[in-house]
Amino acid sequence: MIIDPAEYAKLPPDEKKEVDKALAQYAKAVEQNPLVTFIPHPKQHEFLISNKRYKGLFGGNRSGKTEGSIVNDIIQCCPDENVPEHLKQYKKWHQPINCRIVVPKFNENHEQVIFPKLKSLIPKAALKGGRWEKAFSKQRRLLEFTNGSTIQFLTFEQDVDAHAGAALHLVHFDEEPEGHHGWELYRENQVRLIDYAGDFVLSMTPLLGMSWAYDEFWEKRGEEVRPGVFEAEKLQIVQVDMDDNPHLSEEAKQDMIARWSTEERIARKSGQFIHFGGLVYSQFDTDKHIIQDPTLKHVAEMDHVVGIDPGINTTAVVFCGFDKDNTLFILDELYLHDHEAIPENAARLIRTKIVEWGLHDPVFVIDPTARNRASVNADNIEAAYQRAGINTIWGQNEVEAGVFEVKRRLESDPPRILINSRCTNWRFEQTRYRVDTKKAGFAVIKDHDHLLDATRYVAMYRPTGPIREEPDKVFRSSYIPDFEPPLKDQQYIDLEAAPMGSFS
Repeated sequence: MIIDPAEYAKLPPDEKKEVDKALAQYAKAVEQNPLVTFIPHPKQHEFLISNKRYKGLFGGNRSGKTEGSIVNDIIQCCPDENVPEHLKQYKKWHQPINCRIVVPKFNENHEQVIFPKLKSLIPKAALKGGRWEKAFSKQRRLLEFTNGSTIQFLTFEQDVDAHAGAALHLVHFDEEPEGHHGWELYRENQVRLIDYAGDFVLSMTPLLGMSWAYDEFWEKRGEEVRPGVFEAEKLQIVQVDMDDNPHLSEEAKQDMIARWSTEERIARKSGQFIHFGGLVYSQFDTDKHIIQDPTLKHVAEMDHVVGIDPGINTTAVVFCGFDKDNTLFILDELYLHDHEAIPENAARLIRTKIVEWGLHDPVFVIDPTARNRASVNADNIEAAYQRAGINTIWGQNEVEAGVFEVKRRLESDPPRILINSRCTNWRFEQTRYRVDTKKAGFAVIKDHDHLLDATRYVAMYRPTGPIREEPDKVFRSSYIPDFEPPLKDQQYIDLEAAPMGSFS
C-alpha cells in the first residue's frame, strides 16, 4: 500500500483516521505474511501462471527474474493457507514437496542473494518452528516448512555426485552452470525429477553465449504466443527486459546501461542470447544461404567434392558440388560418432550418400593431419580410408585462409556458397563458431567445428579468387590467367613498322 504524503496531508482529520487504521491493518498483515506485498509485473505473471514442466525466466539484470522465480519456489512449498489470495492461482503443488535451489556459489549467491529474499518473503507461520533460525539447518543446507516441504541448497561448484540421490518435485537453477560440468549438473537434476514428474525452472541472464541452455531451452522454445513469451509442448520461456520491471527508475537504468558494451546491453538488459566473442561467419543469412534439395539433374551437372574431417570420437563429412559459376553447394552431411567414426564404417556411410545423390567421380579432400594421426588399429587415418576404398588428397589446413575463403563466398552477391536445409548439424555449428579473442592474431575457438573444418578444405580446393574489374576497364601490364588484354590497349606496338623497327 502506497500513500502519497502530500495527498495524505490534505485529508480532513476523520479521513486520516481511516487511512491510519488501514495502514495499521496492512502493516500487521505484512508482518504475518510478507507475500501479500508481492504483486507480479506482467512478465512475472506469465512465468508464474504457466503449468509447463520446464520453465525459463530469461531476463536482464534487475528485471525481476530472480525474485519471480524465488516467489514461485515459496508458493509451491508453502501450505495452501499461507499463500495470499492473489497468489493462489500460481500454486501447482498442494502436497508437501521437495525443492532444490542451485546457484553458482554458496556464500556469494545463497547467503547474499537467495537467503535474504526467502527471509523477507516467507510467512513465519509457514516455517518449521515459526522462524528461519529453527527451520534452516546450515549443516544440511536444508530449509523445512510446517507442512513437510523442504528446500535444499546446492551449488554449481559441487561434484555431480552431490546432486544425486534425492527424489524432487521442483529444481530451480538460478543462473546457468558453465560448460560440460554445467550440462552434467542439468542432466543429473533432470533425473531427480523422474519420480514425481517434477518441474525444472531456469532463471538466468544469458552471459555464456550459445551454451547448453541455448540448446535445451531457447532452441526448443516453440512459437511466440505473446510478446516475449514462447511456448512448446512441455516448455515455456518468458523473456523479460529491464524495462518490464516497473520498480526501476529511468535514471538508474540509464546509469547502469551506460557502463555496458553493445553486446552486454543485449544480454544484460533484454535477456537475449549473444556471442560475446563474435561469430566467425556473421555474414551467414538463412534467407540468402539456405536452399531446399536441388534436383538430381542439377547435381549431376556439378563437379563433386567430399570434405572429410576425421576423428576417433567425431568424424564430419560434407558432400559438395561446384556449378559452372564456381558456386559451392553443400548438399548433405554426415556427423558420425563412436564406432561410426571409424574409417571403415565411415567409408561405408560415405559411399551410401554418394549413391543417394548420384555423385560421379568425387574428389575426397581430407584434413592433412590425418596422415599423422593413428586410428584404432594403430595405422594412420588416411591409409585406413584408402584401404576402405576412399582415396583422399590433403586439404589446405591454413585456418585463416580457409575461413576467409568461406567468408568471401558468403559475402558475394549473389552468394557463392549455398547450404541445403537438411544440413542441420552444419547450421548448429555455424551458430557457435566464434573468434577466439584471447589469442593474438586471428584464431577460432576449437569447439563445434568439425563440419566447418571439412567445409574449409572443400572451399580451398577451388577458391573463388579475388574480385577483379571488368577487363575492358583496366590496362593489364602483367599476365593474368585466362585474360588477354585487347589489342587497342597496347599502344606501344607500331603495327606499321617491321618487327625490328622501321628502316630509315
